[in-house]
Amino acid sequence: MFDEHAGITAGGEECTTLAYADYSECPESQRMPDGGVIDMDCIIWTYVTECETLPDTQGLVIPLDGVQVLMRQLFTVRQAITDINGYFSTDYVRGKARYVVQWERYHFSIRDGLTLQAELRGPNVKQQNWNKVITGGEDAYHAIIHEATHEYYYGNTLGTHRPQTNGAGRSQMKIAALEQDGPSSHIPEFNFLLFPFQPKIKIKEWSDNTEERYGTTIHELAHSAHRSLDPTRYSSLVSRGYVLPCVTFSGCNDSSNSDHQSARRLLETWATTVEI
Repeated sequence: MFDEHAGITAGGEECTTLAYADYSECPESQRMPDGGVIDMDCIIWTYVTECETLPDTQGLVIPLDGVQVLMRQLFTVRQAITDINGYFSTDYVRGKARYVVQWERYHFSIRDGLTLQAELRGPNVKQQNWNKVITGGEDAYHAIIHEATHEYYYGNTLGTHRPQTNGAGRSQMKIAALEQDGPSSHIPEFNFLLFPFQPKIKIKEWSDNTEERYGTTIHELAHSAHRSLDPTRYSSLVSRGYVLPCVTFSGCNDSSNSDHQSARRLLETWATTVEI
């Protein structure tokens, strides 16, 4: 994908080769009234290459690691996971098949909105490679959320705890990629039986750049990691910081409630530190 905050793309050079014709060696008998010649063999050609240095541009095309690529006919017949260079390969497929990027792994699933699985549908081809560069729109939105989430679940977390993992007694982390701008959120109570398909994390960074989208995703996952590390104390902080103040007469934003402010500060400082 193209990431405008990943670095600088060198401008390089753009060259054009020009041909110049010299008719001085052509005899008068070969010349035509319009200035051309009958026999082209008498022309002496000179070729000059002119190059222009292009300016550097902000951003780089970066590989996406750990992306699940499916090949579908009536149903999925093959699948692969991209490597650190963004490449993948599958076994042989008979006939035509459609390439599909499904933004999902065992531990997490990115939703297009609240309910639908986020996907990028590629071409329906026979025995052809698919080389894709994601450059914008909802596909880039899903891609940068995937990059952050994959790094937190499968990459180097620099010694910090990982978010909620899938497994016995635990569910897959569902992340809603909402095409909205506003405060993103992590609501672990959606683990309860009444909300089995409701995303626990909602990302609302639609108009922001890749850096903000990446950072916010890490931030919300860090709340999950905080809770996984110490569920009892995390729940206590949430209760003191958000639940109890909002159900009392003082209101959710009572700045005089020092315990309320302290609990919120600890929750957000933890997630912000991991994000940085």
